[in-house]
Amino acid sequence: MAMCKERGIKVIYSKLPSREDVYYLIDNPGAKTFRQAEGEWIARHFGVMWFDGLSIFADLPATSIRDFYWLKYDGHWNQGASTYYALRLADWIISEGIVSTT
Repeated sequence: MAMCKERGIKVIYSKLPSREDVYYLIDNPGAKTFRQAEGEWIARHFGVMWFDGLSIFADLPATSIRDFYWLKYDGHWNQGASTYYALRLADWIISEGIVSTT
């Protein structure tokens, strides 16, 4: 961390969501999960940027989460969720000015 700060390298912390966390956020708009609160605290504690990787799924229908983004028989996300997360993280990095598209 010290080396990153010395060199002006921004550090981003994000927690990966569980399927149950995403369902909770879909059913309870505006609510925050323990995983989100914990992630925000860790980012503040270490003075790094926080990307909320849980709430990005909250605007998707629950059927999409079940059918397209998580494996049906366990709690792991599939390639669709991984790609969706990566694209949303990339958009956030650009919107925060961490990297430029020009």
